[in-house]
Amino acid sequence: MGNIALERNRVEEAESYYEKAISFKQHTYGADFAEGHYALSRMWARHNKKEKAREELQKAMAINPFLEWDNELLHALDVNVPEEMAVTDEFY
Repeated sequence: MGNIALERNRVEEAESYYEKAISFKQHTYGADFAEGHYALSRMWARHNKKEKAREELQKAMAINPFLEWDNELLHALDVNVPEEMAVTDEFY
C-alpha cells in the first residue's frame, strides 16, 4: 500500500503505511522490519530529504545487513556497504 501511495505522490500516506508495517512487525514479532526502513529511505531520497533517507537506510542495514542494496541509492546518499555486509554468491 505504501508503494502505491508513493506512486501517486502521496508522501504522508506512504510514510504512514511504512510506519504501520514497521510497528506491526515490532509489536507482533518483537523484531524490527528492515524492508520497511529501506522503503522509507527510498521514499525520503526520492523527495530530496537525504538526512532522513540516510538514517532510515542505516537502520535497515543494522537490522538486516544482507538485503540487496540499490547501488544508486547508496551512491546518492554517500553510504558505503562494508565488505562483510556485501552479498556474495557463496553458500553458507
